[in-house]
Amino acid sequence: MFRQKLVPGIIFILFCYVHSFGQSSLVFRSLLYPHSLSASGLGEQGAATKNAFDAMQYNPANLVYADNLSVSYYRNPWNLLDWANLPLSSVNVLGKLPNGGSVGLAYTYWNMGEATRTTADNPDGEKFHFYERSLAAGYAMPINDHFAVGGNIRYVWSPISDDQYLDQVLFSLGATYTPERFSNRLNIGFSLMNFGGTVEEKSGISDFDSGRELTSSYPPPAQINIGFNALAVTNPYFDINVIIGAKKPLDKIGDSPVYEAQSSFTSLFNDWTDFPNDVTGQIGLSYLWHPLNLGSGISFFQEMYLGYFSVGPKDGANSFYTHGFNIGLKGEGMKASLGYAGRWHNNKTDSYMNWDFPWETFQFSFSSDVSFFNKSKEETQTEGKPKSILLSSGYAYGSPFGKMKEQTFGNEAKISYDMKNIWSVEADFYINDNSSILSAFKYSRMDLNIDIFQDPYPTAELNIGVETVSLESGYRYHPIEQFHPFFVQASVGIIRLNYVLEKTSPRYFYQAFDELAVGVILPVLDSRVVVIPKFGLTALFMDALPNKKRLVGYNQFRFGLNVGYQL
Repeated sequence: MFRQKLVPGIIFILFCYVHSFGQSSLVFRSLLYPHSLSASGLGEQGAATKNAFDAMQYNPANLVYADNLSVSYYRNPWNLLDWANLPLSSVNVLGKLPNGGSVGLAYTYWNMGEATRTTADNPDGEKFHFYERSLAAGYAMPINDHFAVGGNIRYVWSPISDDQYLDQVLFSLGATYTPERFSNRLNIGFSLMNFGGTVEEKSGISDFDSGRELTSSYPPPAQINIGFNALAVTNPYFDINVIIGAKKPLDKIGDSPVYEAQSSFTSLFNDWTDFPNDVTGQIGLSYLWHPLNLGSGISFFQEMYLGYFSVGPKDGANSFYTHGFNIGLKGEGMKASLGYAGRWHNNKTDSYMNWDFPWETFQFSFSSDVSFFNKSKEETQTEGKPKSILLSSGYAYGSPFGKMKEQTFGNEAKISYDMKNIWSVEADFYINDNSSILSAFKYSRMDLNIDIFQDPYPTAELNIGVETVSLESGYRYHPIEQFHPFFVQASVGIIRLNYVLEKTSPRYFYQAFDELAVGVILPVLDSRVVVIPKFGLTALFMDALPNKKRLVGYNQFRFGLNVGYQL
């Protein structure tokens, strides 16, 4: 019994099928998902993020934070099981106008493959290409230095057969406010998204008295969003923000077999009987570097996101963590970035099916701060220039302890992890003599060891290799003036684990981790070459086994040595 339950869970690391939507709308569900990397990483919210790429999906007023011209491409591959590939893509084009306003255009396409529709006249059904598409245009205008409003109009359509479509025109309004009394370090966002009339469809059910076919109606995916964005830490080099959000669906609908809905405008006033049980809560943390001037007109930046998404008792099948990582370059008024975001743990694993690939999304964006309406280039924010840059690479030996070293499950099984050899490349950007922000890339090979006790039979032993790569972002500080080489540092990151087997499900997955470390930077003679011995404590936040509803830390000590060069 234990082997049947535990071994597949360990080997394949069953991820989660998070296919509930937080509200009961049955049409145009593509509008309920994030269409940007930052929204995905921050717990799938965007009402108060001050990120223009979130605006068309969560709050049109956020268009005021757009650069003069921006283009982004966002993709969620949606690889579910072995038989479903449902890619969702979104393209945003944003820009500023001479009057100070901002505009946005968005195109979304969710390809859901081939579907079959059956009717009373055609019980065998007809096959057709099933998808959801939408086009949206938005506009936002600052009222003053602290308050802005915006709106958008969206046309969305989806086929239900080769010659029948569901379609609707939807409207959204939003506002963003930064109170001066909080030294402009608090932003409040509010929006009414995807408001429109009901979407009607022939039900295929005949009225008993008249014999006429009845019509079903469904509500659009309307919702109220509110968010609070607090700038907790800021300096010329990075910002740390705490973002809290909530959303309330407005989707009142009758029972089957013939659904009868009401418009979202009506639901705004009478769909409150489930409040607050139908409210979704989100919390996020962002660690955003300002572009660092590396010389020759080139700057580097990176962004790290962590988030949590949870709904109330109305829909208990969603409660998950998110994360994201974005890196980019800026130069000559142009900025380009590439990043990943996804869901990496859920507390409702019993409600989910398995994924063939993990839940992962990607975004590429390009922006320009060059003014296309004026002859002169607009002034841009002064970029921080590091006092020095330390580039290094090296090796670390890992020594696991606690659950990572060994877990026993009664007298049935024992598992352990070995992650001994870690290779790294690191860049430390010194703000001043005592402080630096760091970026690191690491590769390692981890072994998963499984011993299954089969008394009176011999113990079954499994050894599974796991290749890992990680991106890491952190802060380093030299606290002792009398012994300046000594430092302490803290960092967070995302690690991808790829099981070296012909077939696993998911084939790979992502987890978050943190690391605390101390070390010294020792120059070699009078040169710019340095050696950096380090000792650290790392925690990989992974699903508990065999009950994967819980999130636990798998810990190890790391002893490392890097060799670097001071620029």
